[in-house]
Amino acid sequence: MVIEPTRTQPTPARRGFIPRTVVLRAVVLRAVVVATAVLCVIGVSGCSVFRPSNDSLAELAGPDGNNNGIRDDVETRIRELTSDPLMIEYLESSARYMQKIVLFDDKAPNAKETAFELATESDILISCAPESLDEETASDYFFEVEDKIRNTRGRKAKFDRVGELIDGRAFPAPDCETARLSTSPITPTK
Repeated sequence: MVIEPTRTQPTPARRGFIPRTVVLRAVVLRAVVVATAVLCVIGVSGCSVFRPSNDSLAELAGPDGNNNGIRDDVETRIRELTSDPLMIEYLESSARYMQKIVLFDDKAPNAKETAFELATESDILISCAPESLDEETASDYFFEVEDKIRNTRGRKAKFDRVGELIDGRAFPAPDCETARLSTSPITPTK
């Protein structure tokens, strides 16, 4: 008795025969790779570190109903994170400072120096939370606020641009005692 192959039974493999599903997968994979390469070239996907944004200054700044220098959505997030007044003060001060990065004019003649100053101050903010706060919690909250501030392509691009402008430069570890006593923008303000 001869058994005829059916759709559920595989046909015997032939030398040099490539199953149709393998060929189709290869064609689809190649199309995806080519499409990704094209998107990278035209700047649609996340292929480069810095991609300029067409966002206006008002779009980058976002709504600030009470004009305290903190976007309304960021202020709401800070209040969701904590009710500790000192932590709120620290996070609000940090948010005001990070907003400076979002509004940073990277085309100004002194952009490299300004970017270096912004990065140095950012390092102080991260490293020198007020002594009475739990360092780990303050750091976690700081980065949650930063994520909220960097919530659009244009805002992320501004942070990336600061990093690009300071590329290769080093700055010393901050002296937290001096930073806490100073009247710099990082000192919590009301």
